[in-house]
Amino acid sequence: MHSHIINMHWHTIQIKLLAAILLIFSASHSVKAQPKSSALQNDSENITEISGNLESEKYEGLRLSKEIEAFLKSNLQNLHGITIQKEDFSLTGQDEFPFNIIIDKQGSYSEEKDSGTNQKKMALVLDFLQEDVFKRKEQFSDFINQIANRQFPYDLKILCASKDNPIINDKKQTTGTEAFVDSVSDPTSMAILAIRFTGEEKNVILTGVKGSASPAWLSKLICEAFEDAGEDYAYPHKFLSFFRLGWHEGDARLTSIIEHGIASIAINFTDSNGFKVLNRFLSVFNVTTDEEWDIHYTYFFLPKEKKQIWLTEKNFLSLGLIMIFSGLLILFSFSFVGEKGAKKKEEFINSWYMIPLSLLISFLSLILAQFLIQHVPFIKTQNPIIQAGIKLILSFVFLSFSFMAEERLHLPVMQFAFGYAIAFAAMLNIMYFSIFDILFFLLFGLEYLIIYFTKGFTNIPALIVTSILMLLPFVPYALTLVQYSHTKLLHSLTNTSIFGNFTLLMGVFPFHILWLKFLTRINIYAGIKGHSRRRVFITSGIGAIYNLLFSFAILSAISNIWYYTPERIESESYKLDFFEENLGTISANITKDEFSDLNSNHLEITSLQNAVRYSVKIHALNEQVPVYESLYNFSSGEDSDTVIFTIPDLPPKKITIDYACAANASSEIEIEAIYRTENKERFRIRKNKNQRLELCRKFFSMWI
Repeated sequence: MHSHIINMHWHTIQIKLLAAILLIFSASHSVKAQPKSSALQNDSENITEISGNLESEKYEGLRLSKEIEAFLKSNLQNLHGITIQKEDFSLTGQDEFPFNIIIDKQGSYSEEKDSGTNQKKMALVLDFLQEDVFKRKEQFSDFINQIANRQFPYDLKILCASKDNPIINDKKQTTGTEAFVDSVSDPTSMAILAIRFTGEEKNVILTGVKGSASPAWLSKLICEAFEDAGEDYAYPHKFLSFFRLGWHEGDARLTSIIEHGIASIAINFTDSNGFKVLNRFLSVFNVTTDEEWDIHYTYFFLPKEKKQIWLTEKNFLSLGLIMIFSGLLILFSFSFVGEKGAKKKEEFINSWYMIPLSLLISFLSLILAQFLIQHVPFIKTQNPIIQAGIKLILSFVFLSFSFMAEERLHLPVMQFAFGYAIAFAAMLNIMYFSIFDILFFLLFGLEYLIIYFTKGFTNIPALIVTSILMLLPFVPYALTLVQYSHTKLLHSLTNTSIFGNFTLLMGVFPFHILWLKFLTRINIYAGIKGHSRRRVFITSGIGAIYNLLFSFAILSAISNIWYYTPERIESESYKLDFFEENLGTISANITKDEFSDLNSNHLEITSLQNAVRYSVKIHALNEQVPVYESLYNFSSGEDSDTVIFTIPDLPPKKITIDYACAANASSEIEIEAIYRTENKERFRIRKNKNQRLELCRKFFSMWI
């Protein structure tokens, strides 16, 4: 049996090897040969010229790559130590597609030995868009000339990436940067700066990506380069927790690099002054491959002192251990010391069960508030910021009703128990949320300090001040969450699971306890003044309704004026506009070279216009494998009987796909072509009636 399997495997290898040899031979002689033509069923036989300004004369795709390659070779070819090479994306036979251009400069370093171990220098890659290089050819040429005259203790590569601004951004195509990082064999030996020239008002440094971030050492170096060059910059990703938790997407190009395990950071320059910053960075970059990759950090800049403050993972761990140890010591030891401590201990013993009871009531209030959000039509249609605000406000309202019930039942409600509970909840939050991300220590550590230093506040104005101070650490986190999160994610955080509501409960419970402490103080105040409870409840109810309406107005203003602007709504709901049009722009023909029990097929696709994308699928109509080998990359479709060819975007008007299959194979070929119109958001298509309109494409099929 084992011998039979080996023989079958060897037979498959022989067929593929023979198919590859036949394919290469027949492809090189297909023009001279007189192959047999197969009958084609083609619903695009009558091809007509298309008039109109559908094809702009701007440089893009292959034309852009060739123009930049010619410019660089004519201006930089003779520079000492500089080499220029092209990098194709994938196997495409003899057809030409857009390509990457790589400029190499070897480092003038030797491996240093330290304690008997080799410390290898990390290589550096400057990743430019070809569109940016074309617009700034002269400045770019000057920059390369400056580099040629310098010596660096590391290898340097300048990548001119093609197709990093895809026309159809559906992540189905490989970009130039992705093709480059795919070829990197040792990700730890390289760092990449993803550079873009935006023309905006301020330079921007981007560090966060979904699930990870740029390493701290690279962020520090680029910030130092900006300051040394005297250029201002923005650093918006100060709170990386939401990126590491996967709540924020981050820059697509930076994400593709970091996902490959390569240290990287994205920089958006305003203008050509960015080359000045890059020159400074090249001077300070000197990193070994064993550099620690710390992604749990945050950054602050003091403009008056012109000083950077970096809090790293080690800082957070040290501060966290100190605060947790001292906080628990204060809670469980110092709180019950002395005569006053003995009285507090007795009070706590008599009312301790109110803490878990309050916790349960708070949790149920969040569940009930979420139920109303999901089923009340007016609330259900609001944006997630308003929904989150209403959910929290309703939880406080339901908590107030529970407090009234506790008063009716004459349950013990004591100030110290609530004060102890709020401090304990704050300490618990430090430990609980630091499990998700260590940077949450900064948020809940500040909250705990505020609670500790305001524990003596008992009167109503002081409690209001305490609540405001407790909210302050949450403001930058909340603004960051809303600013960089998609609306769907925010909705999912508001309408969440049981575990999600429990996590929300942990965050909001100190505020719930403070609210109960506030209501207790009102109750005590009413008893001192001799007011009836009915009067107190009516007054509190009117105040609660007023606060509810006021909070709703504030939330509406913030969400609709600041964040949920028409521009944001349009960008999040952006979809390409597709329409069907009967224009004959594409044709196909297939010829065969027969050899023994194998066929070499030559599928020729011709278009009168430059297409944005071709998609070619071959479906087997019998039990034969549809494709053995091809000069193009290909992969299996949803089933084993379908093969999909990988064709890069912006193909030439005429391509030939050579592939080998069995001589008795029967297949159906589907060809889809996507075309651009004068409106960059619209694409036109001609397709048969049986095909569902998924993209604006021209579609036809043929049988062989």
